[in-house]
Amino acid sequence: SEGLSLAPEITTDAKVVPALCAVHLATGCERLEAFRRTVSAFEGSVAIGMATGDAPDRLLLSLRGSGQGLFIGLAEDAFVVASEPYGIVELTADYLRMDGETPAAPDDPAASRGQIVELDAAGAGSVDGITRRSYDGRNLPVTSADLSRAEVTTRDIDRGDHPHFLIKEIGESPDSVRSTLRGRLVADGDGTLGVRLGSEVLCDDLRAELAAGAIRRVLVIGQGTAAVAGGSVARSLAEELTGTGIEVDDLPATELSGFGLVPDMSDTLVIAISQSGTTTDTNRTVDLVRARGARVVAIVNRRNSDLIDRADGVLYTSDGRDLEMSVASTKAFYCQVVAGFLLAAALADALGAPGAADRSALLTALADLPSDMEAVLDLRGHISDLASRHAPPRRYWAVVGSGDNLIAAEEIRIKLSELCYKAIASDATEDKKHIDLSSEPLVVVCATGLVGSAVDDVAKEVAIFRAHKAAPVVVADTDTGRFAEALDVVVVP
Repeated sequence: SEGLSLAPEITTDAKVVPALCAVHLATGCERLEAFRRTVSAFEGSVAIGMATGDAPDRLLLSLRGSGQGLFIGLAEDAFVVASEPYGIVELTADYLRMDGETPAAPDDPAASRGQIVELDAAGAGSVDGITRRSYDGRNLPVTSADLSRAEVTTRDIDRGDHPHFLIKEIGESPDSVRSTLRGRLVADGDGTLGVRLGSEVLCDDLRAELAAGAIRRVLVIGQGTAAVAGGSVARSLAEELTGTGIEVDDLPATELSGFGLVPDMSDTLVIAISQSGTTTDTNRTVDLVRARGARVVAIVNRRNSDLIDRADGVLYTSDGRDLEMSVASTKAFYCQVVAGFLLAAALADALGAPGAADRSALLTALADLPSDMEAVLDLRGHISDLASRHAPPRRYWAVVGSGDNLIAAEEIRIKLSELCYKAIASDATEDKKHIDLSSEPLVVVCATGLVGSAVDDVAKEVAIFRAHKAAPVVVADTDTGRFAEALDVVVVP
């Protein structure tokens, strides 16, 4: 509709930004106004940076929505721009956070959301070098009161001797789980373990509503890897709240906003899971359910995030400052699952659920979990050898599991897809033979915790995979020879 002339060799949609800005510059707009008009034409959540050839000492930035972040660090004679505070702390702890959500004038219903900034190298490192405007052109002066100071330091993001951050974070996962359990999984005088969550998680009003039977429904929401963790949390809730009359459901946040909302949600407790607390879909859904009267408890990995301000209670994973620097969420996922069980157990205790007294074996296993995770890390050499032998020769990969193992399969699929840039299938074990075994894929079979006939059923599926020339590798907690048809078996605690 703009009649832009674009080189066919450039295929990214970002090509529209400089072309449209050039149109506005040609009509006589000054640089910042041309940029404002350009980005204002785009829909959705965006973070854009641009420079023009006639002003190489100026950098233009725009942010709208909360799907991305832009942080402007004020270093000595320099501005440092990053999508997270982690990217600036090596040079400075002081930064301006651009706000993509707050209206420019909260009292004006017509005010726009989103901000535009121009950085001037002549004033680098000071607020004097920052010009800020709203999407609708209002001037938003920047003062020292607008600056924040980073809670993290270079020590927090140092990867040490690790070759990359993912390995560092996998290795730190057991300690992150220990931190999540600390002070919450506690022993009484005779050594019996129990769960203790304070009023910062379950406030007095929420406890009163639970005791009065006002809460009849629990929903778990999240996006991406947090949605997979939500599936595990929902299973924990369903098991722990059996006999209480409370309905437990889990839907991704986008699905809930489209299909799970009702006008009156005052009988609903929503468990919102997020690593950063800034996930747009999750936060928007929380706004929707709060407007309908629902209570919200957040499970989140970061303090001082948008989600915290929206929730009635917050359960921080680890200490709320456990950073994730790799592409795929690692430490946060494990801690979200653990925190979800702690929350399920605390709700069961608050409701006097019938099964609450029979939880001791599970709590003991939970206390042992960090050590079990370290035992898996000790298998790294063996697992690396299996991966080197079985993965490269096969173009297609898949991950399968049933029951709780399907949750594990879905999380593995997300991590593999993000890290290896491959489209990877995730299916129920018994469904795989009906779908795409014709591709002869490498199939990772998640099969821990199985007993009795369930082991026989999975062993039969593994044999079928092998008969179709697929390459099944089984992850199990025992190796009794039942998976003889597998190419290999990895035994974990």
